[in-house]
Order: sequence, then C-alpha cells, then structure tokens
Amino acid sequence: LETRHRNLSEAKKENDKRVDAMMRTAAKFNIPKEKLKTTGLNIAPQYRWENINNKQIFEGYIVSRSVQFTIDKLEQVEELIAELTKM
Repeated sequence: LETRHRNLSEAKKENDKRVDAMMRTAAKFNIPKEKLKTTGLNIAPQYRWENINNKQIFEGYIVSRSVQFTIDKLEQVEELIAELTKM
C-alpha cells in the first residue's frame, strides 16, 4: 500500500487511513485479527531530475506499508481482492 504527499505527516496519515480501511474490509470477511498484520513500513523522499537546471527537485514523500492476510476460505479470495481494489 503506497501513498504520496509533499508533507511527510500527511503521507503517513493517509497511509494509516488506507491500512485501517483494508483491515476493516478484511474483518467483514471474518478474517481473525491474528491473521491480519502489517509487515513493513517504508518512508522515502521522492525527487525528480530537472535537466534544464541540472539538479534534483524535491517532490514529496512516498510512504509504503505491506499488509499480510491469511485466508482460510479460499472461496473468499476473489471477492476480498475485488473489495480491496475499490479502495
């Protein structure tokens, strides 16, 4: 899950909201909390190269987090993915 924003705290806040929404969606499929977890958080500045001035231009931050679900009912996978991609 990845969010981008010029301001780091806004990028992190948006990422947290999206992760919470993913967890709530998974809970609707009766996936126990112990089978839901975030497995990593990465924060990195994002730059672009400007050839005219021959320099880096700061564009903001990328905040990414990995979320892991363990699903016992394989028949739910397709529907869960469909719900998560709507986010």
